[in-house]
This record gives sequence, C-alpha cells and structure tokens, in this order.
Amino acid sequence: MPNRANRPEDMTAPGMTRNYTLALAILATLSIFAFFLLLLIINTQQTTAGTVNVSGRQRMLSQRIAMLSLRLSVTNDDDERSRLRRTLKETIADMESAHHRLSKGDPKTGIAPPSEDVKRLYEQPPNDLNKKVAQFLAKARKLADSRASLLDSDNPELRFIIIAASDDLLASLDRVVAEYQAESEAAIGGLEVLVVVLLGSLLLVLIAEAFLIFKPMVDKISEQTARLEESYERSQGIADTLQRALMPKNVPQIDSIDFASIYRSATTEAMVGGDFFDFFQTEDGNWAILLGDVAGHGIDTAAETARVKFLFRDRASGGGTPTEIISQLNLAVLDQGVERFTAITYLNYDESRSVLTMVAGGNPYPYLSPADEFVEISGIPVGIVPEAEYEAVEVELKPGDTLFIYSDGLVEARTKNVLFGYERLQKSVAADPDRPLEEILLTLVETAKEFAEGNLQDDILILALRRKP
Repeated sequence: MPNRANRPEDMTAPGMTRNYTLALAILATLSIFAFFLLLLIINTQQTTAGTVNVSGRQRMLSQRIAMLSLRLSVTNDDDERSRLRRTLKETIADMESAHHRLSKGDPKTGIAPPSEDVKRLYEQPPNDLNKKVAQFLAKARKLADSRASLLDSDNPELRFIIIAASDDLLASLDRVVAEYQAESEAAIGGLEVLVVVLLGSLLLVLIAEAFLIFKPMVDKISEQTARLEESYERSQGIADTLQRALMPKNVPQIDSIDFASIYRSATTEAMVGGDFFDFFQTEDGNWAILLGDVAGHGIDTAAETARVKFLFRDRASGGGTPTEIISQLNLAVLDQGVERFTAITYLNYDESRSVLTMVAGGNPYPYLSPADEFVEISGIPVGIVPEAEYEAVEVELKPGDTLFIYSDGLVEARTKNVLFGYERLQKSVAADPDRPLEEILLTLVETAKEFAEGNLQDDILILALRRKP
C-alpha cells in the first residue's frame, strides 16, 4: 500500500482542493477582467457607432437636400411647393446640426471631439469639409427662399446642389465617414487584442484545471453554433429563392436576337437585393425588357421589387407608347405610397423593324457595341415626383450590334473613391466585342469586382442583346 506520507502535497485532498480553488480563483479573476473589458468594448462601440451613424446621416441628409431641391424646382403646385420649402429648411437645419456636433463634439449625445486626423479633413484642403458643407447649405437655403419664378431646372443654386451632392461634397463626406470607421476599428482592435489574450488565458486554465467543468459548456456552444449555421443556411436559401423569383424563370427566345444576363450581389449576407429585370412579349407582338434597381436590400426591398414588376407588366400589357407606359408606372408607384424609388431602363423591341425604343430613369447610359457609343438618355427614377417626364430614343440594331443595359452598381464600383466608370466598361467590351455574350458579361463583373478590391458597394445586374448576323 502506498505511503500517504510520501505522496506529493498536490496529490493530497487538501492540495487538490487548494489547486482547484486557486484555478477557480484565477478563472474568476480572468472572467471579471474579461467582463469589464467587454463592457469597455461595448461602450467604445456605442460611442464610435453613434459618431459613425451621425456622420452617415449627414451624408444621407445631403442626398435628401438634393432630392428636395430638385422636387421644389420642378413642381408647379403651390401647396406642394410650400410643403417642400418647409421640409427642405428642416432638412438643412438637421444637416447643419449634425455637422456641428461632429466637427465640435457633443457630450450630450456621446460624440467625442474629432481627432487631429478628422480635424484636418474638416478644416484643411483638399477635403475642407467645413467649407464645402457651409457652401452647400448656403446654396440650399438660397434655393429654399427663392421666388417661385426663379425655380426651374436651370437654377444655378440647384445645379450647384445636384453636382455637389453627387460628386465633390459626397466624396468629402465619404472620406470623413471612412476615417471615423477606421478610427473606430483601430480603437476597438486594441481592446480586442486584450480580449484574445484573456480568452487564451481562460482557455489554458480551463484545459489545465477545469476541463471537465466546462466541457458541457463547450458542447452546448458547439450545438448552438451548428444551429446558427443551419439557420443561416436556411436564411441564405430563402434569400436566394427570393432573388431568383425577381428574375424571369424562362427568358423568351427571339429569332433575331441573342440575349444574356448576369447578376452579382454586393453582399455575402442572407439579404435580397433590389436589382431585377423582366422580359416578355406584349399584345402588339413587340418585346418588353425592363431593368430596375429598387433602393435598398432586404425583404421590404424584395416586396417593393415584386410590386414594381407587377405594376409594369400591368401597364405594358395595356398598350401605349414606351413613354406613356413609364409615366403610368411612375404614377402607379406613387399612388401605392412607397418610400423607395426605382431606377429603370425600359426597352421595347420591334423585331419586324429591328428597332429598340428606350426609356430611362436614373440608370446609367446604355452602351452600344461595336459602335462604341453610349446612348445618352436619362430621366427621374420612378416613385419620386408625379410630374416626371420621360423621353424615348430609338436605336436600330444592325446585324452584329450589341446593346448593354446595367444597374449603377457596375459603373459605380470604386476603390479609394475612384469609380470604375464608363471608360473601363468600354475597354472591357472593346477588348473582344465578338465574344459570346455570357463571356463578356462575366468578364465585366469580374473586372469591376477586381477593381473594387472585392468590395462591391452595390449589386450589379447587366443585360445584353445582340442582333444575330
């Protein structure tokens, strides 16, 4: 029989109890540190998230001011004009307040004073956001106070607002948002390193002294993780099904036309995008092709997309010219009381004449190859103003001609605030315009994604029609 007196002290009951108690004490201490560190991370995330959110809201308000300014300039209704003036002034005040809180800090709302790097973006060229915001708001105020006789699409204040909101000011706001996000990530990153160290220490203690206590917990976590993965897969499946439902199940075959399409989502999350298209034959024997881009992602966007498709089919089936159909669609969307606008490109193809009649509202210019030219047609997206007017352009498709229509996610793919743009689209197609359409479209999407360093900002949908030789 072993001599108890010769056992190592750690093997005795008191020693094992002491070791076990010490392990639990270490575990408890590390857990307390981890708890307070997590609280610090949460507080930091809340503070930085508030700042990023206000900065992002400032960007949104600049776009809203541009939209309200446009609507104020084109409306002919006195009551509507008064309402738009009031709303525009309120939005201007909101943006001014948001900018002041960001540039100076606001302890009441948890916004810290800006760092030196952010201050430079606010105060120094080339970003000089304080000056740009002040000029933008001054122009907006002047427009809001302008007499009705001075309100039209050629108003100099309106032109300044539209250009600034879509170019220089927008880029400056994006730089500030990016800097806030970078500082937020850096602040949280240091804390996350400490979390990793604490978690590693906890893991060592658990493995060395308390594995049997925490094994059931590990098993439970594994079980919950598996359930979450299964739930995500189901959600992804539902999202994929909804996205496919927004595209035609069976694309019609036209004797004189080759047709191809490609869609690429900007997100890997289980979310439905707003890009869609429809393709069918109308009662007069022509072919209707609609490419749309509903603002946003998610179930609400999917529902709005389905509604726009239904309304379009209903109006297109009722006859009328392409401009009449889109005008009716615009009014129908507004009558539904929707909160999202939809950019569209509508093609009506008369196969007997090989003529495409185009109407557009908010989408980029269609591109014709091998003529290597863009069809410069534009208009207001549907769902913004009832007075929107649309123009139609006819293009004859000659044998070998290919027309590309696409959502703005293609030309607005960006890296370091540089857009993919029309010129890169031209170069990609012109490299070999006689390739199969599917190959051209895949190359376009992959080239845009590579240009954006794999980080697409918006979904991409491209349709191509080629007149057979």
